[in-house]
Amino acid sequence: MEPSNTTVCIICRKEVSGTLVKDDVVIETIRKIKKKLGMAKNNKLVVCQGCLEEWSSKRKKYEKTLTQNIVIGIGIVVLLIGLPLILAGKLMLEQVIPGSGLGLIIILSTVMWHVPDIEQRPGEKTVTKPKKIKT
Repeated sequence: MEPSNTTVCIICRKEVSGTLVKDDVVIETIRKIKKKLGMAKNNKLVVCQGCLEEWSSKRKKYEKTLTQNIVIGIGIVVLLIGLPLILAGKLMLEQVIPGSGLGLIIILSTVMWHVPDIEQRPGEKTVTKPKKIKT
């Protein structure tokens, strides 16, 4: 089922026009789950003009949190897997599975606060690729 003609702002949740939100992996996954559960509305997601500033601050916070969680997750994996390997000289399966799982959970927890990107950011110029000339 294709998205409907209804456009909904992801910040204020009102039916308004605005800048389209990019359909990334998280949004596509949510759409698939909602479709299977019969809850899909298939709205086009946008950020309205009045919410661009709020979206921008939320997006910056999300990107910062994502970066921090990736660093923390990788650090935990390195500590729980690498430290015993260095100290004991052997890799123990009892630490590989929980260490990897915990690191993955920390990184994926960022999805709960996901703020999708938009098609064109404010102040950003549209760049078009030059057409190739066939000779």
